Amino acid sequence: MKYILTLFMIFLSYSNQLITAYQITPGLKYSLIKLSKQALPGNSLTHNYLQKITKKDHYDQNDLTEYLKKLFDFISYPNRSTNEFSQLILKCIELERELSSTHHVFYHGTRATTLILLNTVLKQVQQKERFEDFFLLRNRGAIAHLSEYQSGYDYAISKIKAVYTDRNMLGRFDNNQPMRSDLLAVNDNLLAAADTSSNEDSISFMTGNTRFGPSHLCYSIKKCLQDYELTDLPRNINCFLQNDIGSLLTIAVPKKLAFLAYLSYPFGVPQGLPISKLLEGQLSLPDMYKVTGDHQPRSLEDGCAPTDLHKYPQARLLLHPHYFEDHLSPIKMQMFLWETPEVMKEIQDKFTVIKEIAILEKI
Repeated sequence: MKYILTLFMIFLSYSNQLITAYQITPGLKYSLIKLSKQALPGNSLTHNYLQKITKKDHYDQNDLTEYLKKLFDFISYPNRSTNEFSQLILKCIELERELSSTHHVFYHGTRATTLILLNTVLKQVQQKERFEDFFLLRNRGAIAHLSEYQSGYDYAISKIKAVYTDRNMLGRFDNNQPMRSDLLAVNDNLLAAADTSSNEDSISFMTGNTRFGPSHLCYSIKKCLQDYELTDLPRNINCFLQNDIGSLLTIAVPKKLAFLAYLSYPFGVPQGLPISKLLEGQLSLPDMYKVTGDHQPRSLEDGCAPTDLHKYPQARLLLHPHYFEDHLSPIKMQMFLWETPEVMKEIQDKFTVIKEIAILEKI
């Protein structure tokens, strides 16, 4: 009985914590999500999706909260926390509308937030520059080999041919290396697959309810610190960096760079290809070469208006170093976290210490 009461008190304490939607900049400043005073013009796939889900042309925040409470990832949270998360949804809709005429807006959920912030902070210290809207998603040199590829689609087709020839099947394709590191799995609708429990969505990374931490986070953190010759951090800092903190990245790709992305099924297979036959190895090698050779990629615009509510396409982004390693890239990123104020303060404090040590070490 005492054990049950203790568990209940822990749950009660957890549920009473105010989890809030924050935006954090590459400069480590964080702030509550703020919305414009009036609706922005432009198109938003997330907005269109919510209209279909709520069956209302003009839904409000209560409708969003009611919708979220039906999702597995939000069942354990009190209404005040889901109200906070609804602010994030509205902010993302604003961003989609603001950029819809010039950019494709994609969403990527990650539990490797500390690694991304570490890479970004150390690069800024090294270059003595402040990044405005750009985060480094991979360790130094990890994507240099991708400069030879002309597009994300060309990369995917070449890897499909290579993997299928070697194994007579694709298996889980982009869950395997090097595809897992070279391609970024994204959605063009923030809430796509959120109600399917398929782990193909972007928002479950922020709650952590259905997500494990990155399997190689410890190694990647160690490699990042070695890259910058910063290997003697205090133990409490090293322990903190191992935390798998969830975040959401919005990645705005200029339409002139649309070739970096392609519409895909789960596991990164381009839409329009016979995914089951490829994953399971049901095609002969000549047939595989024929279907991949004859296939033409769908334009991103073609996939933006699905007739089936639950078939919003995924996409994959090729992390071409020219666009994902240079903070002057025309690609714009924003990072959002759904955390308690205490966690946000810890992130800021710990990374400020890391920054100060890096400056002293003259990395």
